[in-house]
Amino acid sequence: LFAESLPAGYMLAHIEQRHVAGLLDRDDVSNATLHTYHTRIRAFFRWCVDEGMIRQDPTRKVEKPRLQRKEKEYLTRDQYERLIRCIEADAVMQSDTLKNGEVTWLVDVVRVAVGTGMRLGELCNLRWNAINLAEGLLTVKNSHTFKTKSGHERMIPVDGEARAALEQLNNRRTSEADDYVFKPLSTRRSTKEKLNGEYVSKRFLHYARMAKLPDGIHFHSLRHTYITWMIEQGIPVPLVQKLAGHADITTTMQYAHHAPDSLRDAVRRVFGGNEPLERAMNLDGPK
Repeated sequence: LFAESLPAGYMLAHIEQRHVAGLLDRDDVSNATLHTYHTRIRAFFRWCVDEGMIRQDPTRKVEKPRLQRKEKEYLTRDQYERLIRCIEADAVMQSDTLKNGEVTWLVDVVRVAVGTGMRLGELCNLRWNAINLAEGLLTVKNSHTFKTKSGHERMIPVDGEARAALEQLNNRRTSEADDYVFKPLSTRRSTKEKLNGEYVSKRFLHYARMAKLPDGIHFHSLRHTYITWMIEQGIPVPLVQKLAGHADITTTMQYAHHAPDSLRDAVRRVFGGNEPLERAMNLDGPK
């Protein structure tokens, strides 16, 4: 694409900064695409310099297009409840033709996802040996078949609806074997079978549409929901980072703008509320 934008017969040595900038000065593709163009072109010309093909990198002073930050889609409390009711209602409507638990399994997955912030792959690979219901703790573990995104394991306290869902699943277990927590309905007794992430995602989108949730909502939005709700309740960002398993705190900070009231309350608690500054500091002296 870059070659096609150059005059015919141009050699590497002929290429200047203005030629690279020209490739990035277009409005028929997204900003993210232009960002990728810059990355790839720069990598190529750096290689050319390393190989001695050219003396100077023509991309060195070309500014990389800035990526626009996308809002993290998450569920409000009402939307979350509506989704759960939608799945449960559909199970009731189809009860004559469905096997026991054929639809409602998704309710358990959704509740645990929202209550722990676990990624889809982490949920599908969750085993009972990672859960301590007595202590209300869950560990996201690495194994020979699964690695966490960051490569690090983390421990998550579990309570509320997520803990209740796990307790109910545990009560329905017919064996103490180290099964996957979430398994396909047809292989509930097998320790080797686990939910297929792509299938879970598709079923979630089906019910998200049925519940009339915003178009941008997908399964990963449940993780965004966990993080956003925590931030909204004033949980410190470093603690949320640890619970979510973010390698970089800047990732967690992207959610901070969802909690202006919580941040305002924190300042008010430290600095004395809405009292006038003179009164708060008692600058008028004793009365």
